[in-house]
Amino acid sequence: MRIAPCRIGHRKRILKEVEVEGIAFEEDQTDLGVTCIAAPIFDNDGVVAAISLSAPSVRMKKTVQTRWKQLLREGAAAISLRLQGNTR
Repeated sequence: MRIAPCRIGHRKRILKEVEVEGIAFEEDQTDLGVTCIAAPIFDNDGVVAAISLSAPSVRMKKTVQTRWKQLLREGAAAISLRLQGNTR
């Protein structure tokens, strides 16, 4: 496995993306040939964890990415509600 260089600017971009879109996404950034999508999980004090998916980049077409992003957002939101005391 080849490891791609990760720069401070790249990390800042990912954090901004999470803040705006509620999801972190990287394709061939940390590991070449791997796409990762993650969504933060919150408790009453803020971010405590994340759920993520990693897959070979060749299998992560735009339509697949869009679907997984939505599923991860929904899953993270459901877990967050439970951690915050909402059991719906």
